[in-house]
Amino acid sequence: MRQHSQNSGLIDGTRAIRHFSALAVCAIGALLFGAVTVRAQDDISDLAQRARSNFKAVSNRELAEARADLRERMKEVVDYIGSSSENGKRWFPTCVGTI
Repeated sequence: MRQHSQNSGLIDGTRAIRHFSALAVCAIGALLFGAVTVRAQDDISDLAQRARSNFKAVSNRELAEARADLRERMKEVVDYIGSSSENGKRWFPTCVGTI
């Protein structure tokens, strides 16, 4: 059995101080994090309001251009992989003819 040294009371005292210090640091951190979270929520609601007021719907012309660009990119992928290759047969079984 281990004998207690004369310093065991001193060590126990510093252990309590360390625990209290760690608790104090955690409490301060929680308070700071809470303040930042509240500020971030205010920023998000402000950003949502600005986005709502600045909203502009996509025009039919922009939609058609985006679709054409997507189809062109899909064709490039099919050409790169090869529609008759083993991967092409697995990846593009139905969409090759529709692109």
